[in-house]
Amino acid sequence: MRHRLTSYIFLVIGVILIISFLSCEKGEVDCLRVDDTTFREEVLESQMPILVVFCSDKLWNRDRIRFSPEYGVYIQPSPVILAIKEIIRDGQYENKIKFCRYYTASRSDPVCMEYNIKWFPTTVIFADGSVFWMDEGAGCLVEDSREEIEEILCKL
Repeated sequence: MRHRLTSYIFLVIGVILIISFLSCEKGEVDCLRVDDTTFREEVLESQMPILVVFCSDKLWNRDRIRFSPEYGVYIQPSPVILAIKEIIRDGQYENKIKFCRYYTASRSDPVCMEYNIKWFPTTVIFADGSVFWMDEGAGCLVEDSREEIEEILCKL
């Protein structure tokens, strides 16, 4: 009986390890973090265009659908953030544009108020210190969000 229980435990652990290995992405993607103290230097004074994602750490790090017992609903990741992570991971725009995320937990942040950021995530491309393009909220599909962002990046 004890031998059978041990076998089941090892079997369950093995299945969990295989599932977690297969569901892993190609590695966590991150980019430069800015806040209200570094925004001017890193974004507005940047020599190359810069794509800024305004969001919280919680929203940036959400990578798969999860159940939220707090709200009793399933919460899905933002398609636009997943699309931006794919673009960063691919590296094809590495020398054309910088990527960063503006960390804030509140829309009453001074930079959010200055640029009228009402929703998280909001994606803004700055070029020569001013807004070149802005998109509020999230798209429906990762593929659609990626196509839209890449279309804008090609115009830079």
